[in-house]
Amino acid sequence: HQPSDRMPTEWEVAATTDGKTWTVIDRQKTAPWRDGEVRRFPLAPGGPWASLRFAFVENGLPPGGTEGVRIYEIRFD
Repeated sequence: HQPSDRMPTEWEVAATTDGKTWTVIDRQKTAPWRDGEVRRFPLAPGGPWASLRFAFVENGLPPGGTEGVRIYEIRFD
């Protein structure tokens, strides 16, 4: 496999104000990443949120790939 095969290609971000009720605030499905590529996905304004939760649904491996997901950095500006 290429190093970028484990980069996520589908995910969702959920937010909560109370730690109990979660609302999906963003969902993305993208093409596979190139090595060293940086992408920005701005979240819609909202909040205030107590916590955010990422659910990585799919990576660039063929179905059944078991090598996990590779994440280098997640940043909120």
